Amino acid sequence: MIDIIKKYRKHNLIKNTGLVAVSLVLALWINLFVSNSSLWQKLQISVINSWENSTIWDIYLVKNDNWDLSLKASKDMLKVKSISLSIAHNPTSLKITEIKNTIHWNLIKQETDPWLVTLVLNLKSPVDIKSNENIFEIKASKSEVKIENINIINANFTDIKNEVFLLSSSGVEY
Repeated sequence: MIDIIKKYRKHNLIKNTGLVAVSLVLALWINLFVSNSSLWQKLQISVINSWENSTIWDIYLVKNDNWDLSLKASKDMLKVKSISLSIAHNPTSLKITEIKNTIHWNLIKQETDPWLVTLVLNLKSPVDIKSNENIFEIKASKSEVKIENINIINANFTDIKNEVFLLSSSGVEY
């Protein structure tokens, strides 16, 4: 009976050692195959880019040197007839004092909620807005020292064919 148990343990040890050896060889082979391929380079680039803020929004806010904000387009928008968006902010510590015209448009400003300013920009004639071009500038004043967020929400534009295009957007810490 003792011989059967010893034989079973020896067989198990050989089988487990074989599995470990095959697993190591397979893992090394996959590592060498993947590390020398374009797949590996794409994976590395993907991981590196995940640490950067690589998300490109259609429109986004940028804080200028003089603490003004600019709304910019990251992509070309062609034959724009109007732009509609809402600016969400904390009115207790941040007040939007002025919106400067950088493209020739008529501004319709609606403040139905103190936390939300809705803007409709009707352009006098259809305009092509180029990538990284300022759409308008915002002057704001803070009553407190703490950092506040200003976000753009519900953004879209209408072209000359009256087609509405939804825009992805982002905010900024101010």
